[in-house]
Amino acid sequence: MVCDGNTPLETPVLTTRNAKIVTMTGVINAVSTLRCPGCHMIYRYKEWHDGLHNFNDYILLSLELCLHLRHSLQSHVSVSRVIDTLESLQVVKYPNRDTVLHAYCHFEALADLDYTYSCVNCGYHPPVVIMDLHKKGVFRMAVSDLKEPPSEFKGEVNIEEFWQSVDLEMVARGFVSSK
Repeated sequence: MVCDGNTPLETPVLTTRNAKIVTMTGVINAVSTLRCPGCHMIYRYKEWHDGLHNFNDYILLSLELCLHLRHSLQSHVSVSRVIDTLESLQVVKYPNRDTVLHAYCHFEALADLDYTYSCVNCGYHPPVVIMDLHKKGVFRMAVSDLKEPPSEFKGEVNIEEFWQSVDLEMVARGFVSSK
């Protein structure tokens, strides 16, 4: 359903009253998120000039926290350690580390970055998710669960296509549940 343009936006439909805004200085609880009353379209509020990144209407990250996480990962500090540090510093309980990681990956997947990082062993990689630790955090799959490649597979992979599919998976996690 598409709104006809005559929908009164002053009566939006409540998504939740229990959203959280996660920032460098703590967590703001009991935030309401809304959707269009006409079409009920899923629309993630992303007013970057307000400094917010909406992951799933229940968890919103401040852009300052997103950028801090980016620089932390580039300095080999995991998301969970950053959250541990912030909890200790602010004496506030932050959301689940995996949720924050997925929200941050969602932010990065939507960011327009030039991927200039390249490793002589690994090849083309995004500039942020480069450590084995972070790959384990994003790709939770046991080696025993991997299927054998088809017999015609020659070991060549289009790495740009692979990272684009990872980006799409991260974006999708903000809209649908994912395993």
